[in-house]
Amino acid sequence: MNAAQIAQLAIILAPIAKDIIVEGNKIITTYRENLTQEQINKSLELSKSATWPELDFKP
Repeated sequence: MNAAQIAQLAIILAPIAKDIIVEGNKIITTYRENLTQEQINKSLELSKSATWPELDFKP
């Protein structure tokens, strides 16, 4: 993943993530324990409205 892809993914995960750690081209996320429906909806909305770069999850 390049920097733009990591940044976009971090923005989308922000409402539901407890921690977001970037190590090189990897992103490690710990999710919140008590998620509200509103937080989940916000994350989904950010995902739908994002202008995604082409993602490549191949190793």
